[in-house]
Amino acid sequence: MDKQTKGTIFYIISLLCGLWFFVFGTSWCWLMALLFAYPPGIIGIRFWYLGKKYNPHSKLKNIALGLLLIALIVSVTAFILISNNIWWVPTIMGCPD
Repeated sequence: MDKQTKGTIFYIISLLCGLWFFVFGTSWCWLMALLFAYPPGIIGIRFWYLGKKYNPHSKLKNIALGLLLIALIVSVTAFILISNNIWWVPTIMGCPD
């Protein structure tokens, strides 16, 4: 497998991790985001770095990093809003009052 193919695979894995991070990053009830969203986000950053190392000129480089950064911003914003009782996100288990 050549370097460009490896880089593309790493970028796709990074995109999947970023999508997971974006979807589950707002679940701050009982700090669930720390357990279920941030580890894939950190893994996604690592795969993005590996993709950049093998294929630095791919268009997926900016897309994957942008998704991870937007997911981080959304997650931190949700944490601030939820911790100040401004916004409540219903989850399967619910949030304590």
